[in-house]
Amino acid sequence: MNKILVDTNVILRYLLDDNEEMALLAEQVIEGGAWTTPEVLAETTYVLEDVYGFPREKVSEALNIVFIHVEARPFEIVKRAIDEYEKTDLDFVDCMMVAYGAKGKERAFTFDKGVNRRLSEVRGG
Repeated sequence: MNKILVDTNVILRYLLDDNEEMALLAEQVIEGGAWTTPEVLAETTYVLEDVYGFPREKVSEALNIVFIHVEARPFEIVKRAIDEYEKTDLDFVDCMMVAYGAKGKERAFTFDKGVNRRLSEVRGG
């Protein structure tokens, strides 16, 4: 069975249950097998924080709910980014940079001091 790629709107309806019809359909699609991208998770994070005013800990909970029910690709990178988001004050896109850079195989360059500091920490240097 092929999983269905879902976007931010599907994930938000699933999490927020703010439109009964759409939430039910989102639940059916997700429970039937769904996957998403880091870009969608980044947008979901932005919308929950900036549009809905969710505090960081609630956004983190939501990301973990999504991660349990929706396959995120690439799995290891997204999992690391969610972990970074939980324990730092970096935004989700910056956490993706750290996740890629922490692998050791990927070189990362940024002018963002917070990301550089975290990359140095996770690389042990």
